[in-house]
Amino acid sequence: MKEHGFEKEAYFGVLGHGIGIGGLEAPFIGERMLEGEQKFVEFKLQPGMVFSMEPTVAVAGVGGVRLEDTILITKTGNEVLSTAPYDEKLLG
Repeated sequence: MKEHGFEKEAYFGVLGHGIGIGGLEAPFIGERMLEGEQKFVEFKLQPGMVFSMEPTVAVAGVGGVRLEDTILITKTGNEVLSTAPYDEKLLG
């Protein structure tokens, strides 16, 4: 986001969240979910966990974009499960 000049418009409240029985569930990854809410509880990434990672840019009066990927935590790191191609023009 910084590389494309959107650092001030980036929303860092929730960068991602767990996916399980529901599409939006704990654990949450990010600084905060909503202004005024408590900080998130620390947790350890474990193989088999699946997360939606969705960095968001919102430009006041214009609109925004949320680039979302589904990530599987593995024993050696992570695997991107999303298959949609990423288009660099979305941030350009």
